[in-house]
Amino acid sequence: MKVIGIDEFSFREGHHYMTVIADLDTGRVLLAVEGKSKEDIRPFLESLAWKGKKLQAVAMDMSSTYFWAVREILPHAKVVFDRFHVISLMNQAIDELRRVHQAELDSLGEQTLKGSRFLLLRNYDSLESDRKARLDALLSVNRLLFEIHSTIGIERIIITYPLITIIHPNTCRGTH
Repeated sequence: MKVIGIDEFSFREGHHYMTVIADLDTGRVLLAVEGKSKEDIRPFLESLAWKGKKLQAVAMDMSSTYFWAVREILPHAKVVFDRFHVISLMNQAIDELRRVHQAELDSLGEQTLKGSRFLLLRNYDSLESDRKARLDALLSVNRLLFEIHSTIGIERIIITYPLITIIHPNTCRGTH
C-alpha cells in the first residue's frame, strides 16, 4: 500500500459524520468509522506506522484535523490535497478579491466588476469569444486581479496533468 485517501461524509441530518480511509491503488476500504476527529482515526494510523508500511502519500481534503493527525503519526508520508478543494480555495480567493475591489469601485461610482463573478471563476478555455473579450478587458485594468486569475489558470494546469500534486504543509488551513 503506497497511497491512502481519507475523507468524511455526513450520513444523517445534523452533524453525524463517518470517516473512510481507502487504499487508493486498489480502491479497497481500509477503515470506516463514525466521527471525523483525530482520535477517530488515530488507532488506524498508528497501526500503519507500527507495521512499518511503505506508505508514500495520504490524499485528503484540506481538513486541519486529518492533516495534523497524519503529520504527527505518519511524518514520512507526503500529504496530498485533492484537486477539488485546492481549486475551490483559489476560487474563493478570487471572488473575495473581486468583492473588495467592487466595493472600492462602488465608492467611486464605477460598475467595472459588476456581474463578473462567474466570468472570473470559469475556466478561460471554456468561455465563448465574447466572454473572453470581456474577461480580457477586466483583467487588463486590474493588475492584482490579473495576477490571481493567471495563477489560478496555472494551478488548474498543474493540478490537471500530474496524478497528484504535493502541497506544502503551511498551506493547510486551521491549527492542530
